[in-house]
Amino acid sequence: SNFLCVKDHSILAIEVEKVVKKVLRNLEAKALADPHRYRALLDEARKDLTRLKQSDQFFPHKREFQELSIDVTSLQLQEITGGYGGIRCMTCVLNRKPSN
Repeated sequence: SNFLCVKDHSILAIEVEKVVKKVLRNLEAKALADPHRYRALLDEARKDLTRLKQSDQFFPHKREFQELSIDVTSLQLQEITGGYGGIRCMTCVLNRKPSN
């Protein structure tokens, strides 16, 4: 999953459409430096991007969330994540106290 559940029917998610350009630029640079290792991945990422643009279903703006009444708060976190990983990967418990 590439989102963090905040409460029932409420999530935080990375704004994928805004981040994807930076991810592709980084991958293009890696493919130029090491085509044997990264060229196939770059080609697949470009195909995925084309498919997503045609479907108008960039995460988290998906029909499924609307159909399930899930409230989505999207964040632009490309500088924090570098475009990789999920928002849940950047969380930790700061203080845990019993609720009673």
